[in-house]
Amino acid sequence: MHLPATRLPTLAVMTALLLAVGARSDAATIADVTGTWSIDSEATWSEWQKRPEFADAPEDLKETIRETAMQMMGAMTVEVATDSFTHSDKGKVIGTTPFTVTGTEGDALIIEHAGSDGAKQVGRLELRGDRLAMSGGDNGVLVFRRGAAEAATTTPVE
Repeated sequence: MHLPATRLPTLAVMTALLLAVGARSDAATIADVTGTWSIDSEATWSEWQKRPEFADAPEDLKETIRETAMQMMGAMTVEVATDSFTHSDKGKVIGTTPFTVTGTEGDALIIEHAGSDGAKQVGRLELRGDRLAMSGGDNGVLVFRRGAAEAATTTPVE
């Protein structure tokens, strides 16, 4: 097969791009998750409903917990750095937690950090499309979307 000389550079560039994409590792890196993430309260609530303690809970109790959780989540954000994450709510810093990346599992980074009692905890920072799921703490799974939080749009509990 003979290709015109004008097509050879284009073919070479396309081949290089395809090889680069094909060689990309699917493992997440810290660079993939660094930045500002805002809480996705509905996705977080969906995760919480999978917890064993919700299995036999009455629907009215689940709804009360949901309403309270939505208010508490409000405009929560997390700033992920290479060695820590900082939680904020409505622009006010709640706390910073240093962590160490100890490994990967597909699109998840395995991290170690000190829990509120000082004991070592193992957690996960997992990319799920355009979402970041943080797990391993007392709160179960928290799901975030990239970007700053919008103004809280919760309804008061009556």
